[in-house]
Amino acid sequence: MLNLSAFFTAICVLVLALASSVLSAAPKAYVPRFGTDDMVIFATGSEMVVDTVAVGEAPLGIAVSPDGSRIYVATTLDGLFVFDGSTGMQLANSPIDTADGLNTGLYSVVVSPDGTKAYVTQGGNIYVVDATTNTLDITPVNAGTELRGMAISPDGGSLYAADWSGGSGQVVVVDTVTEMVSNIAVGTRPQGVAASPDGNRVYVTDFVDETVTVIDATTNTVVGSPISLPMGAFPFTVVVSSDSSKVYVGNLSSGTVSVINTATLMIDATIPVGTQAGVLGLSITEDGTRLYVAHDEGMNDSLSVFNTATNALIDTYILGDGMGEITGHFLGPGVVPVELQTFRID
Repeated sequence: MLNLSAFFTAICVLVLALASSVLSAAPKAYVPRFGTDDMVIFATGSEMVVDTVAVGEAPLGIAVSPDGSRIYVATTLDGLFVFDGSTGMQLANSPIDTADGLNTGLYSVVVSPDGTKAYVTQGGNIYVVDATTNTLDITPVNAGTELRGMAISPDGGSLYAADWSGGSGQVVVVDTVTEMVSNIAVGTRPQGVAASPDGNRVYVTDFVDETVTVIDATTNTVVGSPISLPMGAFPFTVVVSSDSSKVYVGNLSSGTVSVINTATLMIDATIPVGTQAGVLGLSITEDGTRLYVAHDEGMNDSLSVFNTATNALIDTYILGDGMGEITGHFLGPGVVPVELQTFRID
C-alpha cells in the first residue's frame, strides 16, 4: 500500500529543493549601506531580500568576481571585506586591513576579468589583492592624488581611475602587467568610470562640470567634447550596456538616470527615479535587459528595476534606511544559497 505521508513528504522535499536551486541560481544584487555598516543581498529572480550581512564601518566600494565566488566590500575605516559567494560567509582572513598593510580610507574596488586579482583604491594608491590567497601586495601602485571611481578593461590589461588632482581632474591609466601609470586630463572633479564591454571606450562622469567625458581606450585620448548633462544633475555613477550601445549615468542630485546613445554621443532619454533626489548606484544585468538603480528615499532607501528596452519602471523594492553612495557594480551571479523566506529590513 502506498504510504501517502511518505509520498507527500518526498514531494515537498523535491519542490523545496527545486525552488532553492532556482533561487540560488538567480543573479544577486549586493548593496552596501554606508549608514548601517552592512550589505543587503537581493535575489533578482525572485525580487526579494534574502540576507543582510554585517561589514566594516562605512562601506562604499563593491565588486563581485566574474564567477560570483567572491564578494569584495571596501570600507572607509575597517579595510577590505571578502565574502564567499557560495555561502555568503566572511572569509577567515578577512578583512584585509591595517594589520596587513592596507590603510584606512578605501573608496572603490574592482576585480580582474579572470577573477585572480582585486584592485582597491586608497588615497592616491591602488593596492593589489591576490584573489586566490586573499593576500595583499604590500607595495601599492602610486597612481594619483585622490582616486575615486575605477574600472578595468575587458581584457584586464588596464585600470582606469578618476583622480581629483589638485584643482583639475584626470583619469589615471595603470598597465596591470608593468604597473606603469599614464594620465588623461578630464574636467574638474571626475567621479564615476565605466569601460565598455567591447573594449573601445571609457566613460567618465564629472561631478562638478556635470559632464561625461568619452575616452578612446585604444589610444587613451579624449573623444570630442564632453557630453553636457542638465544643470543640477551632479552625475555620480555610470554603467555601459552589455552591447556597448548605451551609457547610463546616475545623477545624484536630480534623481534621474541619463541615457546616452554611444553612436551619437547624445542623451536619448532621461529616466526619473523615485520621489526624492539621489541616485546612489547603478548596475546592469549581464544580458542587458534590466537596469538596477539604488536610490535615496529618506528612511526608505530603495532598489528600482527598469526595462532597458523601454526605460519603463518594473518595480521598486524598499531596502531600508542607511544607504549611501555606492562605487562599483553591485550585481553578480547568484550562487549564494538562500532560504525559502523573505527578510524584513527595518
